[in-house]
Amino acid sequence: MPGLNAQNHTVQGYSEFHTNLTVCFVVRLTPESAEWDHDEIEKKFKLAKYVSMSNMHLYNKNGRLKRYNGSMHVLRKFYKIRRGWYIKRQVSSLRSHSLRTV
Repeated sequence: MPGLNAQNHTVQGYSEFHTNLTVCFVVRLTPESAEWDHDEIEKKFKLAKYVSMSNMHLYNKNGRLKRYNGSMHVLRKFYKIRRGWYIKRQVSSLRSHSLRTV
C-alpha cells in the first residue's frame, strides 16, 4: 500500500468499504501506533496541510483573474452574486416541486 511506513510498521493493513456516494477506509494500526492522539495521526499520515489564505487569485464576476487579500474579501465580493444564484435555484426548485404535486 502506498504511504505505509515499512520501517516503523505503523499500519498492519487496511480495508475499503466504498459506495457510489461515500468513501470509507478502515486502517488497522500496530499496538504502538494505535496509541497516537488525533494530532499525531494527522501528522504521521499527512492528513492536514496548512494553506495560506492571504494571497488568493480568483476569477471575478467578469471572468477576469483578480487578486484577493483573504477569505473575507472573497466573501464580500461574491456574496451578492451567490445569493442571486441561490434565489434562482430556490425558485426553480419550488416550481419543479409544485408541477410534480399538481
